[in-house]
Amino acid sequence: MRAAAAIVLFSALSAASAGAEEAGDPRRGELLFRNHCGICHAIDLPHTIFGPHLVDVFGREAGSVPNYRYSYDMGVSGIVWDEESLDVLIADPQELVPGTNMYFRGVPDAAERAHIIAYLKQQALSD
Repeated sequence: MRAAAAIVLFSALSAASAGAEEAGDPRRGELLFRNHCGICHAIDLPHTIFGPHLVDVFGREAGSVPNYRYSYDMGVSGIVWDEESLDVLIADPQELVPGTNMYFRGVPDAAERAHIIAYLKQQALSD
């Protein structure tokens, strides 16, 4: 990982860690996911819409869904998706991985991000 990317990742994770620690409501998260994320990402089946699917996203290395064309920066980021890294990504994808192909303005509200992450987690546990 390049040093600059590592610094950005560390700074972003530190700044967002409080938001990631909030308990989220998966029911509210489902609606927020559909409004913010579901246009580009599938959660129930491993298929690509515009972005890579999010089936089993927890513990998966960024840039690792087969047959999806990631930006170079995402592919070499070394990020493993967990509550903290997803919180930073959902807040501002460009801050977490400058140069990412994910053109999304982000969800600034920490509580909304916590709900989305709770929904993603619930989906992972129900598989």
